[in-house]
Amino acid sequence: MFVAVIETGPGNVPAAVLSARAEEFFRPYAIVMMGIAGGLKDVEIGDVVAGSKVYWIEAGKQDGLLFPRPDQAAVSQALVQLARAVAADGSWLSRGVGSAGSWSAARRSPVALVAPVVVGEKVIADRRSEALSLIRKTYGDAVAVDMEDFGALSGGQSNERARVIAVRGISDLIDDKSVVDAEGSQPLAAANAAAFVFEMLARLTAIEGHPPVGSSSRMTVPRKDLAAMGAELYPDGPQQESVWERAGGDPSRLLPSGTGAARWWHAANLLQKGGGGLDISAESLVQVMMNDYPTNQDLRRMISGI
Repeated sequence: MFVAVIETGPGNVPAAVLSARAEEFFRPYAIVMMGIAGGLKDVEIGDVVAGSKVYWIEAGKQDGLLFPRPDQAAVSQALVQLARAVAADGSWLSRGVGSAGSWSAARRSPVALVAPVVVGEKVIADRRSEALSLIRKTYGDAVAVDMEDFGALSGGQSNERARVIAVRGISDLIDDKSVVDAEGSQPLAAANAAAFVFEMLARLTAIEGHPPVGSSSRMTVPRKDLAAMGAELYPDGPQQESVWERAGGDPSRLLPSGTGAARWWHAANLLQKGGGGLDISAESLVQVMMNDYPTNQDLRRMISGI
């Protein structure tokens, strides 16, 4: 499985732009927005929240009073169900490294839950703030607040291809934010969230029959058929849209120049001889093509005929 890590920085706008670009470039199976968040209720510092809903709190009409117009980012229900399974058995805790662990003041081990989160454009550091009052009145089921998830999930899902979800480690409980930040709550929360995400990734291959890249299962595809299909869908060659690399191949083994058809014929020869890279196979390459072109009937026949 190929994993790309991208740091978006704070704010929904850069998160949306970068996730949309990443989706277009990598064509991933899933996009997970991971980071830290402030806890609103039912959580302690160090806990992990996977967002079942992602509310956007900035929309509304200001006419003397603020009249909210709630919005939500789409969340993949397949990933939500996976997150529920990961949260239920607690095995994700064993993947914690570095700063991961328990927050002493919590007086218990960290737990994970799948619940709604709210997203805005401001850091909320006071439970008496107007923003928190709005959240309580309008988004009462939310357990955490952050500043990027709405943008990241909206951008990542803009082409309706990738599955998206947000996973957050709780780094503060709003009040005394600066105090607990200084005591190291942010690295601990981030490490716990990372442990949860890596457990999700370990189980992700079971979702909707998605096979692992480099699977030991091998698919026999005639060399000429694979080359012809590649040239039809990616006429510039296997470097186009990083299809070869996304399938687990080593792009340095490909022809650096020539026609797309010639590049694909060379790539098919590499696969036949086992020289395309440690993790690529005909199966993984066809599966990536299928992810990019899910309704292509020729690809469907190629897979079903094996």
